[in-house]
Formats: sequence, structure tokens, C-alpha cells
Amino acid sequence: PPQFVVPFQYATLPDDTARGTTVGNVSAYDLDKGNNSRISFQLTAGNIGNAFTLSQLTSDSVDIVLDSVLNADVQSRYTLQITATDSGNPRLMATATMIVIVGGVNLYAPVFTQSVYTVNITETTDPGVLIAAVNATDADMTGPDSEVEYRILLG
Repeated sequence: PPQFVVPFQYATLPDDTARGTTVGNVSAYDLDKGNNSRISFQLTAGNIGNAFTLSQLTSDSVDIVLDSVLNADVQSRYTLQITATDSGNPRLMATATMIVIVGGVNLYAPVFTQSVYTVNITETTDPGVLIAAVNATDADMTGPDSEVEYRILLG
């Protein structure tokens, strides 16, 4: 049967990656001789929305190519299964896996619910007492780009 040189791969892409970008490459070999050693490749699972395609480089190697627009808020992980099939009788096959993680691009800055916060405290205010609450939201829908972190820079 065919054997993959690297049976498991991992890639990370930002969701603004251009269509036509090569995400990875898989290679396989077959110890049979002649026609029986010819290998064909297919994406057989995990290609949600046909986001990826294969581009044959050589008789034993294909590139995995992005074929659609990615959106981490819609689909943030693809577990692609690539099958290599030889030309023997019976046809034998092997599978490789590529996990593609799609990371969001931070498109929006946080927005505070108020433009100004004014707080008055006295010298006798005890430490640890809540003196103000601020709130901000971020239009990035999911992932670390949607989290808001607060810091007091002066004061």
C-alpha cells in the first residue's frame, strides 16, 4: 500500500489568508513496481465547504491549497483527511491528516460604553472599595481578539 512520508501535519492560518495559498504538502510512496506504484490523492474528509483543494505537483506529491475565503468566527478548525490510493489490483490506500487552525484577524478596537468616566473619592476611602465600574465591548465575535483587557496606566 502507499505510505505517507509525514502522516500528520498541523497548520495555522489567519482568516485573511488569500485564496490560492498553499497550506501544506503531502508526499507518499509505494514500494510496488510499474503501474501498481502510481498514486492518486483525494481529500476524503473534513473539507467543510470545500475550503481546500489538492494541486498535484509530482506523481507522489500534492499541495493542499486554500480554495475559499476563511472566517474563524464560522469555522476555526479543519481536520482534513488525505487519501493516497495506488493503482494495483486490489487498490490499496493510506490516509494522512492535516489539522488547519484558522485564527481571526483583530478587525475592531474595543469601544467603551461611556466616553468619559469621572470618579470622586475622599482620603478616607478604604483600600479595596469599588469606586467605579467600566465596560467596553469588542465587535470581533470570538477568540482572543474579542476579549477586552483593562489597565490603569496613570494614577
